[in-house]
Amino acid sequence: MPSANSVVLLDIHDGYAEITFNRPERLNAFNDEMRAKTREHLAACIEDDSVHAVVLKGEGRAFSAGADLGNPSTEIKPTSAWKRLFLSENRLFKKVLSCPKPTIAATKGYALGYGFFLANSCDVILSTRSCKFGTPEIRQAAGVARLLAPSNVRRNLAMEFLLTGDLVDGEKAEAIGLVNRAVEDDALDREVSKLARKLGRIDLRALRMNKAMVNRWYGAERYWLPLDFAARQEALLLGSGASVEWMKLAQKVGLKEFLRLRDEPFREIEEGGERDESPAR
Repeated sequence: MPSANSVVLLDIHDGYAEITFNRPERLNAFNDEMRAKTREHLAACIEDDSVHAVVLKGEGRAFSAGADLGNPSTEIKPTSAWKRLFLSENRLFKKVLSCPKPTIAATKGYALGYGFFLANSCDVILSTRSCKFGTPEIRQAAGVARLLAPSNVRRNLAMEFLLTGDLVDGEKAEAIGLVNRAVEDDALDREVSKLARKLGRIDLRALRMNKAMVNRWYGAERYWLPLDFAARQEALLLGSGASVEWMKLAQKVGLKEFLRLRDEPFREIEEGGERDESPAR
C-alpha cells in the first residue's frame, strides 16, 4: 500500500480498486511519475483476483487538468524528442484500454487534455454535473486529439469542441453521450462506489468475457493505431511553428498569464464572458 505522500494512491476494498491521482495542488496534472505509478497500480489490479473493477479518480478539486505544463511540456525540443515523449505517454492509455477488468472514471472539477483522454480510455465515465471536459490546448497550437470514443460521440459534436478548445460541462457531456451519467457534486463518490460494488459481486470470469465481447462488437481495437498516429502528429506540431512561440511565451510570463493571453481572444467572441483557466496542455 503506497503512502499518502505518493503521487498516485491505490486502495482495494469490497471487490474493487480505487486508483487516486494525488497531486491536488496541481489539479492532478500528469507528470512522468504519475503515469508510471498509475501503470504500476493497474498491473497490480489486473493480477489481483479480488479486484473485479478499477476506479480512476482524482484527489481534491479535479480528476486531472491535463499534462503538467511545467514538466516537461514547455521545454522546447526537437520533433524526435516529442515523438518519444508522446509514444511513451500513450502507454498509460493502452494499459487502461487493454485492462481485462471493467474500468470506471470518476470525473470532477476538470478532465482536460491528457486527463480528458485518460477518462475516455475507461469503460464507464461517471461525472459531476459541474465537471469541465475538453482539450483547450489547441488554442496554443498543441494537443492533437489522441483518444475520444468514436462510438459514443457523434463526429460533428466531437469536431466542434476538439477544434475550438471549448469546454463542456458534465450535464452537456451526458446529453451528447460523452459520459454515462452526470450527478450532483456531493453524489459522485456514492454513485461510483455503488457501481463498483455491484461489479465486485459479479463473477470475475463473466466480467472478463462480457467486456471482451462488447469490445469485439464495438471494434475497440481501432483505437490503437490512431493513438500512435496522433502522437506522431502532435510531435510534428510541437516541434515547429506556432507551438514553439507559445512555449517561449509560457516560459517568459508564467502559467497564469500564459493562460490569460491564450484565452483572451476567445473571450471577445463568446457570449457569457469569462472562460475557466486551468493548467492543461
